[in-house]
Amino acid sequence: MAGDQDLNVLIKTKNHLGVLRHIRIHKLREPKLVLFHGNLYLKSIGASLSEISSKFNKHQTDRLSVLEQMCFASLDLHDTQMAEMCLDAIQDALPTKQQTNSSSSEGKEREEENKDSTNTITVISSSVRARYLLGHCFEATQDFDRALKIYDGMIEENPANVMALKRKYTISKIASSTSINNNESAREILNKYIEQNQGDPAGWMQLYKDCMDAGDYKGASFALEEVIVSDPLNAKNHVLLAEVYQTMTTSSSGDGGVESSSASSSTTVERINNLNLLKLARKHACLSLEMKSGETGNLRALYVLVSASKQYSQEAASFLLNVVEKNNKSSSKQTNSSSSYLQEEIEDDLAVAKELVKFGAGKLIQIYSSCSKKKKTLSSLSDVVCGLMKQQISDTEK
Repeated sequence: MAGDQDLNVLIKTKNHLGVLRHIRIHKLREPKLVLFHGNLYLKSIGASLSEISSKFNKHQTDRLSVLEQMCFASLDLHDTQMAEMCLDAIQDALPTKQQTNSSSSEGKEREEENKDSTNTITVISSSVRARYLLGHCFEATQDFDRALKIYDGMIEENPANVMALKRKYTISKIASSTSINNNESAREILNKYIEQNQGDPAGWMQLYKDCMDAGDYKGASFALEEVIVSDPLNAKNHVLLAEVYQTMTTSSSGDGGVESSSASSSTTVERINNLNLLKLARKHACLSLEMKSGETGNLRALYVLVSASKQYSQEAASFLLNVVEKNNKSSSKQTNSSSSYLQEEIEDDLAVAKELVKFGAGKLIQIYSSCSKKKKTLSSLSDVVCGLMKQQISDTEK
């Protein structure tokens, strides 16, 4: 098949349709190349954009695909006139959307709206892909209200229409800074998309970003967990999840990020929950370092490991002091036995946390020291980082 051949070979042999197929199959973004070979292909079959609709009988499928590619390529190059010509040619070759008697008034309204448009597009095709292209053209001219109406109609016909949901979400993201009439928030649209496509890691990653922007750390952690399920060997995602877990502990104290060990009003359950979250944070930081070491550029994971382990040691030390005080005041043997078991578990984890601080800080000192020897411009930064890490180690040994 021509689409499986090398692109340079197809260009040299002037196989215009093969070039377009190759770009389409391999999902390349080459708008200039698409327009160049698209026009040459149309000329090779003896048709221009102005007369293409009357010559669509012989190779209709190929020509529709070419025109669709050319339309998207024109929009990439902000050539809305060329995009409209391609879309007009496509719609002329397809049957128009028939309106039922019950929705005749709605059909007339849509027709009037299209006539009022400054573009040459006046017909809504029955083809979903043609209407999707029409929505893109409205977006290119910043006519977002009409684009939303196109996508809403597509979603009404098929609630699982992934393309329309994605475009509607994109428009909703800029709704706050424009006068777009949209009754749904971007978060609601994204939730609908994920309901239909729960195995899409890109959708979950976008949900993570939206949750972080909104300060919803619990939702962000859930979204990242779903991303990691689909891609468990991605070191960066493990670091991001570790950061979210640690942020959840600092935010739960309600003091704007101050270490929760100083919050005396925290209940025992909340403090144990914080300790568990910090253990998860250092666990994912360690997983990230297993996949990509600090020496190969994963410094972020080392910083998270040191930070989470240091915070855990502070939280655990404070918690153990409270446990000892309660044991001294309590006369119940059952309470003392359960708390002693919890105390032993936390003491073991505290020892692990201290060793992890030493490990992470030592690695950072080693990396920055070697970099400063190679590049003298990094010597000042190396001195600062090494000083901070040495302080972390000394604090842990106290």
